[in-house]
Amino acid sequence: MRWIGKQETRSARLKLELARQAVARRPDDPAALAHLGQQLIEDGAAEAAAGTLQAAVIALPPSAVLHLALARALNAFGESDAALAEAERAAALEPELREAQRLRLHLLALMGKTKQLAAYDLAPFAAES
Repeated sequence: MRWIGKQETRSARLKLELARQAVARRPDDPAALAHLGQQLIEDGAAEAAAGTLQAAVIALPPSAVLHLALARALNAFGESDAALAEAERAAALEPELREAQRLRLHLLALMGKTKQLAAYDLAPFAAES
């Protein structure tokens, strides 16, 4: 069992290092930055992910992918209000981005915002079930 844990740790470190290298090669690539953010979250560094992604959101042109990644990072360390705002920005930039809509619904439910949930059009999600 212990060997598997070491393998998982090595694998996680490798993924994080590869994500960092990708951002070093392409610092303006929203997908590379979003991937780095996800790897940081998985490494238990959600706050570092949020900082990295917040800087990218400020420095780069508007990107639904970056706002969604930032929303995930903020949610991972308990910043629900800020996460919801970022999920809404992602959805506004790219209305067809289902992950932004799902995260928004999750956060609204988590925060007990029933009026906003009741007004939300769930029809597009019914077809996925």
